[in-house]
Amino acid sequence: MKKLTLALALILLLNGSAMAQEFNKFSMDIAAGWTCVEDGSVLIVAPNKEAAVSIAFNTVEGVTAEATACEFSKKLKGSEPRLEKDDTYSFTFTSNGVKSTSYCSLKNNRLMLITVTDPTGKYGAAIQQMLATLKEK
Repeated sequence: MKKLTLALALILLLNGSAMAQEFNKFSMDIAAGWTCVEDGSVLIVAPNKEAAVSIAFNTVEGVTAEATACEFSKKLKGSEPRLEKDDTYSFTFTSNGVKSTSYCSLKNNRLMLITVTDPTGKYGAAIQQMLATLKEK
């Protein structure tokens, strides 16, 4: 009986740690305590505004993920984009003294740009878990 109670408590704890959220262009599980604002793109902010994730989708034609990443990086005075995997390019940039990393991918004429700002590195696992649940509509 104790094992069953412990298992149920663990399930409730894990289920309470993230909540499915629907946005215009995608859905994603959002960690407890994080807030979301959708205004064209989606901004997901950690408790106490210690980290943030911005996600934007756009339909494009005649461009590549690499060229788009290069253009964004140039505008933001960022690093040289590098290939991560599956035609996804990343680059870093600093704004107001805070370093961020952007990931740019293109699939079926749908551009996805994700920017992660986590200056302390404290929210890396939570951010990865949330992004792993991202499902485009």
